[in-house]
Amino acid sequence: MTHVDNLPHILQHGLVTAGHAQADPGFRRIGDLSLIDVRKDLDAPDPPGDKFSEYVPFYLGHRSPMLYQIATGHEGVEHLPQSDIVYIVTEHACIVESGLA
Repeated sequence: MTHVDNLPHILQHGLVTAGHAQADPGFRRIGDLSLIDVRKDLDAPDPPGDKFSEYVPFYLGHRSPMLYQIATGHEGVEHLPQSDIVYIVTEHACIVESGLA
């Protein structure tokens, strides 16, 4: 799930994290900014390790708590219309076949 403004960069470079060499300097963050900031310093389990911010977050369902916060502006999250939200969908099998899991 991302802001529609991020789509051109994603289509050109793929899904990359903020620390990646091809990260979008104009990336429009959506959701709980305090949670996004916490992920920068939070260690991921080892293996694979590193920080949680080095992983692209996935939502495993069509109605996530974060989407609720974005749609309502709940808990200080910027309220955005649904038309500004893009859902990037994949299947588990595609991730496994690509060697990413």
